[in-house]
Amino acid sequence: MIAGRSTRGLARSATAAVAALLLAALLPTGGCRRGGQPPPDAPGSPRKIDTIVLFTLGPPDDRGLNQSAADALSTIGEREGIRVVHRQVAASEAKEAIVQAGRQGAHLLVLVGEEYLSAATGAAGDVPTTRLVCIGPRAVGSDVETVWLRVDQAGYLCGMLAASITQTGRAAAIGDDHSALEANCLTAFANGVYSVRPAVLVRDSVAFEPTDSAIAEVTRAAIAGGADVIFQAVSRPSAAFEATRSLPNVYVFGSFADQSDLAPQIVPASAVVDMHAVLSGVLDRARRGEHPDRIEHSLADGTVRLVLNPRVEGLLSEAALAGVAQAADRIKAGLLDVQKVASVPATAADGP
Repeated sequence: MIAGRSTRGLARSATAAVAALLLAALLPTGGCRRGGQPPPDAPGSPRKIDTIVLFTLGPPDDRGLNQSAADALSTIGEREGIRVVHRQVAASEAKEAIVQAGRQGAHLLVLVGEEYLSAATGAAGDVPTTRLVCIGPRAVGSDVETVWLRVDQAGYLCGMLAASITQTGRAAAIGDDHSALEANCLTAFANGVYSVRPAVLVRDSVAFEPTDSAIAEVTRAAIAGGADVIFQAVSRPSAAFEATRSLPNVYVFGSFADQSDLAPQIVPASAVVDMHAVLSGVLDRARRGEHPDRIEHSLADGTVRLVLNPRVEGLLSEAALAGVAQAADRIKAGLLDVQKVASVPATAADGP
């Protein structure tokens, strides 16, 4: 997911200066106490949210998690009459940017990526009236609310489907940012495959950088190794799809958003998270003055789900879909841990 990286020298200084001026122009100003911060609200008291700032590591048009968050907040802002400001910020520059946004009047700051957690915890004391929310799996205390997206649960179901359609007995799971969110998805996909066909070989591969060329290279390498089903959790999914588009009988699963329209004939399903529901909940809690350590979203609450692509519906057998439905019920009930290899479901297809 890390498509935004820090630049160097004069270009970096100029970019930072322009971003600061733009942010200052967009954020409201008001009476402040010493240190440039308004008086803090009483804990737990309702709060008025006029301005939300979104930080992403990558661009807002990546067709993955960054775009899902940006699009969701844009819709929420228009509906609620809230000003929404988006910035692409490298993790190394985040602490200063968080303090700047808070002191310039941001009421709610949403950080997409666990890479921001260190900066958020370090800056929280300097912006006590700005609610900080970070997408990440690790709770760090009430100063920063973390939101754990269990996309790995839907990734497990993708793995079950992949096991039912592979003809070569080889699968691949590819990523590009080394985050826990990504790693959990890759592990869960492999476990989903093994739960149906333990003999299938699943190879995990991580691109050395989140660029189109690097992602395409690792995708082609997986195919050269015999994989005919691929789960991708990368920041630029179009690169993975382009690398496979012209190849017969190779299928790629989407992640974080429904990506079937990027390659309609080769995407059996996508592991999807409803960022509109997730961020609507973030806004509601901020308005109520609630400060939870961590919120989890999963298959159980419906924010994470498996979305099938109807254009390749005939590819998936009834037995495979029945096995997936059974596993989803067990996951929701807390009876199946997708980070561990499960036993083979009775209704799952044995595959070719």
